[in-house]
Amino acid sequence: MNTIVKYVVGHTYRPWLEKYLSKKRIYRHNGFTLEIPPEVFHPGFFFSTRLLMNQVDQFSLAGKTFLELGAGSGLISLHAAKKGAKVTATDLNRTAVDYLRINSRANGIGMEIIHSDLFCDLPLKQFDFIIINPPYYKRDAITEKDLAWCCGSKGEYFGKLFEGIGNYVHAQSEILMVLCDGCDLQMIVDMAHEKGFLLDCINTKRNVLETNFIFRIQKKSSQVSSDYLFGEFGSNQFVEQYLALRTKEDRVYTDQQLLELPYISPDHPHAQEWAVREASAIELSVYLRLTRARHILEIGCGNGWLANKIARIPGTIVTAIDVNRIELEQGARVFRQTPNLRFLAGDLADGILQGEKFNVILFAASIQYFENLDKIMDLAFEHLTAGGQVHIIDSFLYKESEIKAARERTKRYFEDKGFPLMTKYYFHHSLNSVRKYKHKFFYDPKGTTSMVIPNYRVFPWIMVQPNQ
Repeated sequence: MNTIVKYVVGHTYRPWLEKYLSKKRIYRHNGFTLEIPPEVFHPGFFFSTRLLMNQVDQFSLAGKTFLELGAGSGLISLHAAKKGAKVTATDLNRTAVDYLRINSRANGIGMEIIHSDLFCDLPLKQFDFIIINPPYYKRDAITEKDLAWCCGSKGEYFGKLFEGIGNYVHAQSEILMVLCDGCDLQMIVDMAHEKGFLLDCINTKRNVLETNFIFRIQKKSSQVSSDYLFGEFGSNQFVEQYLALRTKEDRVYTDQQLLELPYISPDHPHAQEWAVREASAIELSVYLRLTRARHILEIGCGNGWLANKIARIPGTIVTAIDVNRIELEQGARVFRQTPNLRFLAGDLADGILQGEKFNVILFAASIQYFENLDKIMDLAFEHLTAGGQVHIIDSFLYKESEIKAARERTKRYFEDKGFPLMTKYYFHHSLNSVRKYKHKFFYDPKGTTSMVIPNYRVFPWIMVQPNQ
């Protein structure tokens, strides 16, 4: 349905909008009247500006120094100045700078306006707030109008942003940036990381066309535990596709939401799914307590909510690994006060565990992202202590006769979401593939329990051990 809506909008609304914005327009919002020429980003037809302005409203700005990079129409800068901030508004677009001055005078609002390519012509000083609504499409700007949309074919804008922004902040500065699900989020996260920054998603808002995210940009050194290690990932098409899909599916969570998982608002689109995962997490925790498993590894931990829950069991030492940098960074930041939990970035096959052994190795909602189940089981077994166990939960496993239909459903789902490439990275494993090992079903959704209590759980819980 979402694909159909976007198709209709793309062939009806957008052509009309482009024609409408081809002339100078008057825009009124929040008591301001703005002249907006065709060369300048119009905040009235794109939700990102208002979302960012609403986020700024949560702060007390009186007497604070406030920098807006790429101010465009100036709506956010004018709003901040009206609230008492000492505002500096910059833009690379000369027409935007001209109209910033026009709109500032017309609305009786004083602020410093500077024509600058990010920090090139910006005097060196530290700001209490830096606000950014960046260009994020990976294309080179050709016209002046393109400057609001195009960050360069290799994301050069973000390279310069993270290279210079550290010179303009102090320890208490707030840096807020709005992004959209249409951008290369992994590229931006990687560029931030290279320069010592993290992106903390603090708000999301979805409309019929897109999902917008508000990120807080933070210095990495003060936010991530020293036990959090990064591997050398290189280019990873799976991670890029996976993150983009998760944003589309409303599965990118704020830090506050992550702290509360698996509990989530009943009106959240995935509330029912989280109820299922809550049940399996409780039962797993009870089992681990009873068996007194001490060293536990979660493979494919994502944002680490389950690893953190397990780490609350007294006496446990939990390691969580994944190849997804943005979710790992969030988990390491949010759960940094959990002393017996560490996050490692990389693939098990890369040797990042260096021969460490674990009592329990857990695949929770992750086994479907490993193409060869035999290979990943063999790797996992190498890291088990004597008598150690591998547990598979929150993932479907199929009868051989069910796999073809399941693949077709998955293919249709990814195509409908606009991510057909994800079909290459999602695999359907058979129940027979685990039955070749020493195993035990702790829960079988097609067994006796499910017949007595319908829809109790939809996923099996399987314990696997080496045969010898």
